[in-house]
Amino acid sequence: GIVSDILDISRMEAGELQLNQREFNLRELIQSLRHTFELKLGRRPVKITAELDADLNTWLIGDDVLLNQILINLLGNAEKFTSEGEIAIRATQESWQDNKLWIRFRVCDTGIGIRKDKLEHIFRNYKQAEGDIRETYGGTGLGLAIAKQLVEFQGGSIAVEELPGFNTCFSFNIPFMDSRRPLTTNTGKLGRKLLQRSFEAARVLVVEDNPMNLLHHEPAGEIQDQLSTRYQWTGCYLFSRIPAIRPYPHGHPYSGYERIGAGTDGQGQ
Repeated sequence: GIVSDILDISRMEAGELQLNQREFNLRELIQSLRHTFELKLGRRPVKITAELDADLNTWLIGDDVLLNQILINLLGNAEKFTSEGEIAIRATQESWQDNKLWIRFRVCDTGIGIRKDKLEHIFRNYKQAEGDIRETYGGTGLGLAIAKQLVEFQGGSIAVEELPGFNTCFSFNIPFMDSRRPLTTNTGKLGRKLLQRSFEAARVLVVEDNPMNLLHHEPAGEIQDQLSTRYQWTGCYLFSRIPAIRPYPHGHPYSGYERIGAGTDGQGQ
């Protein structure tokens, strides 16, 4: 939301942002993001694809939280402006420099595109490519600005590229250290294609305790319908001022659900 975006900008401008490096699994991070945005797209005729170089098969060392935020901002931008077609996430090994592995990320979409004469404005705070964008699509004009600052904070750069088949393609690179520790995931004959987990028949409980947040959600029936038709999940939408607990005791109507959404502080559990 706008408050979170403003706080992020303020932290960066105040020099309070810190780099917290740790080992992480890039494939799992991207797959998790893909699943999240698949659900957000609902019935929209948009597919999300993810493709990683086969050589990216070890645990990386870097700030996965910042990388996740960059990708969320770029995917959120793509989701907002894409009504049909495809959103693609790609990661390729770019080069080795000073014992660091540089990885090139691309988030591309078949959405409305960006006019070339507007490209210089899109990474500025509170700026959007067209004057009527906010009125039509909403947004704060901070998502791309935050992504750019997070990329540059880690020593990388971000730009808009032209890629055949897509109307918009954001490209950025970031350096990581390679742990040399192989991932246990076996991609087999899928090659570069990212494995997709199956959550069919999962029972999902969505909890929201803040009535203001409900104003921005789709009706509960539509959420349940999307969960059921797209993922074969059993969805239940609950409004409650009581903190959601995990797990519910045996015999409770909501016992046995795979995940519970948010507590009274609004934070996911």
